[in-house]
Amino acid sequence: NLDEKVWENFQQNEKFCYDRKTDFCNIINGKELTSVFAFGDSHFSSMSPQLVSALGTNYNYLEANVGGCPFILNNNRYKTDGSLDGRCESNLQTVRFQTIETNPSIVLIGGRFPLFLSSTKFDNEEGGVEGGKWHTFKSKRDKSFKEEFLYTVELLISNGHHVVLIYPIPEVGVDVPKFIFNSSKGKLISDINSDFEFLTTSYEVYKERSASTFELFDSIESPNIHRVYPHTLFCDKQIKGRCVTHNKEDVFYADDDHPSAKGSEMIVELIMEQINNAEANIRGN
Repeated sequence: NLDEKVWENFQQNEKFCYDRKTDFCNIINGKELTSVFAFGDSHFSSMSPQLVSALGTNYNYLEANVGGCPFILNNNRYKTDGSLDGRCESNLQTVRFQTIETNPSIVLIGGRFPLFLSSTKFDNEEGGVEGGKWHTFKSKRDKSFKEEFLYTVELLISNGHHVVLIYPIPEVGVDVPKFIFNSSKGKLISDINSDFEFLTTSYEVYKERSASTFELFDSIESPNIHRVYPHTLFCDKQIKGRCVTHNKEDVFYADDDHPSAKGSEMIVELIMEQINNAEANIRGN
């Protein structure tokens, strides 16, 4: 259980629980309640305060979010120079898995999978370029990343758990708050006039970049799988063929890819829908 001070830190500052390898943040509201486990990367950590608030006292909760470290058993992460990256080793994945209780639970899985699958940073093809290669993942069992991911999810399902897959959050390639500040000459976003050019990205680029992730996630078929599509909030909705990063009231990103508090709140609403669907399935409702 978390005391009041720790609970406040948990709700207000995602860094409090971020990058822990052991002693994960854990909230127990009642032994009779279903437990929710969040295993992801810094994207998940960004949404942690909003998720904790949305779960309230209706669920137990544990998170193990580590930067650039998706939940996938038997895999180690390697740096671009070929050396083992100790931040994301297979031992951590085993510890994550072992924290899941035997009772049917809900496991949230997601993160920046287009980056993980391609080992290539984002280029929005309109001038917003992260640039360079990224880490790679290697299986201890000589399996592919996709094979080990499917093994991980199927093992959870076979143990009676429900898995909520969070599909990719659109990347931007530009630091959104800095762009708005510089372009608006420091004005409040609500005071931006109609001549201001809003920062958007190509929906087509998002689809191409995320295609392998969609293919991987879509290949898993089970009543115990639940899906969340963050891009439906931002892409091809407000502007045809574009993904928005803000409006005149709110900024949806904290930088070039992490959701802001408002963006997180919006995504968490979708996640909670699927958590509640999974809970109804577990309870037989």
